[in-house]
Amino acid sequence: MKDRMPNNIRWNHVKPPFLGDDAMTVVIDLARYGLEEQEEEIWVEGDSGSTVVSSIPFCIDGLALFDRIELNPDAGVLSILGRSGRGVFRVLVDQRIDTGEKWKLASRLSDFFIGSELAHEWNGEGFVSVDIPSLGAASEVQNGILDFKNVYWEWGVACENP
Repeated sequence: MKDRMPNNIRWNHVKPPFLGDDAMTVVIDLARYGLEEQEEEIWVEGDSGSTVVSSIPFCIDGLALFDRIELNPDAGVLSILGRSGRGVFRVLVDQRIDTGEKWKLASRLSDFFIGSELAHEWNGEGFVSVDIPSLGAASEVQNGILDFKNVYWEWGVACENP
């Protein structure tokens, strides 16, 4: 596995509870995604022929939960072999607002995603990636996010599932 780059930022994921014994983490260099000196450690499951992404990516554009990938962990790169059809919606809470307001907004966002029965994962103070399993969920989230102020959002990968 690739050694950590000196003086860089690493995005880490909590181990998902559904993983089996063959789960492992791999570190992906984010330079090819425009994030120099940053890397993301994602959970995967399976052997090298059918490795499946088990994290909701924070920074890796075009990659979603349950996509099948081929890894070159020594080089910190991956190739997508098959899409799961799921999407990734990313939200950043404006870091310039008061800390108390930031926490209230993060709590409201979590309640919104939980109420929509969407898996999501927070990283740090105010950055969340959301698993979007269907086009209906995509529409609900994209319309619902408009009710929130002081947030920025983007699609990491569009949902393709009906």
